[in-house]
Amino acid sequence: MNLPLLKSNLNSPKIIWHQTDVVVVLQIQLCDIEKYYLRIDRERLNFSTCLNDKKYYVIINMYGAIIPEKCMHRNTGREIKVYIPKAHIGAEWLRLHLEKEKNPHIVSDPDRVTVPEWRRPLPRNFNADSFEKYKRLNKIKNVRPDEPSSGEEDSDDEIFDTYFD
Repeated sequence: MNLPLLKSNLNSPKIIWHQTDVVVVLQIQLCDIEKYYLRIDRERLNFSTCLNDKKYYVIINMYGAIIPEKCMHRNTGREIKVYIPKAHIGAEWLRLHLEKEKNPHIVSDPDRVTVPEWRRPLPRNFNADSFEKYKRLNKIKNVRPDEPSSGEEDSDDEIFDTYFD
């Protein structure tokens, strides 16, 4: 059975996105747009426009929870910037859309990629013996001192031995 290939007369715009602790910023890369439709609800973003007799349409099921009432958008002439506040401040989104499949039209902004502090490598001149210097570099104040382990005669586990013997 030979089925014809599915063809759509709708195009997908290129979308560059980045995030902060508070907001997700989308840059819809289309120049000289005068009219467009943008709708954002709790779970998805709908965008459509017509430019040079080409129809553009995109639906994004958002990865995380958002606050649609506080969303803002701005047409800069080169692109449309959409600011979407996160409902859970500080939550890092692994991707923009809920689907696990990669969308070739949606990419993260390479200029805004940040590596969390806990993932950063140790400096090359790090001396493992200098723990005090390590604490100062990482602003660690409350580290419990090492307590020598006690011998078997001081163990609290002996109390429980009478219950299980």
